[in-house]
Amino acid sequence: MSEAWSYIQNGATQGPVPQEVLQELLATGQVRPGDLVWRQGLPDWTPAGTLPELRAVPPPPQVFPGALPPPAAEAVPAAVVEALRATRPWVRFMGVLGILGTVFLAVIALVFLGMTQGPLRGMPQGLRMVLPGFYLVMAAFQVPPVIFLNRYASRITDLLADGGPEALAEALRAQKSFWRYVGIMTLVVLCLYILGALVGIGAAVLLGGLRHF
Repeated sequence: MSEAWSYIQNGATQGPVPQEVLQELLATGQVRPGDLVWRQGLPDWTPAGTLPELRAVPPPPQVFPGALPPPAAEAVPAAVVEALRATRPWVRFMGVLGILGTVFLAVIALVFLGMTQGPLRGMPQGLRMVLPGFYLVMAAFQVPPVIFLNRYASRITDLLADGGPEALAEALRAQKSFWRYVGIMTLVVLCLYILGALVGIGAAVLLGGLRHF
């Protein structure tokens, strides 16, 4: 049987009550840690918060009629994990291939910059500078998707090790970054094509008009 405790509130002695009841009163704030308590065996009234045996226990969660319990964290379905496991080698392959392609374009640009003999010897100086710049720009455009692809592969690896929904979310975020960049670049290239077509049509109309004079 638990010990009986008395406590003082607003100058009046309350109790005695079982220890479990007093602990619950402390947990709910009805009895404060500074309130004096006493039980048989204590030399004097003592603040409740100084006694280890009266450590406040958390109150039980309130259950409301008709309320649903909070959803439990679920593991990622095995089919999703397996699909991403099969995807990872191809993602990593494309990421490594992208790194090699970027390095290759940068090397070509440097070779053109340093080439003074051979095929480029008779080329105009301006055009000789344009070609390395073109390859450098192409290499720069490849850097973001290469980063996103390799990050996607790494996040899939984390998912296979962790198996939690947060790891899956990180993998999907990396995939989203890759496709967003591809979509933006596709729109840019499409706009350049349209602009080039309009410029070509305009130049043809202008030249045709000049021939009539």
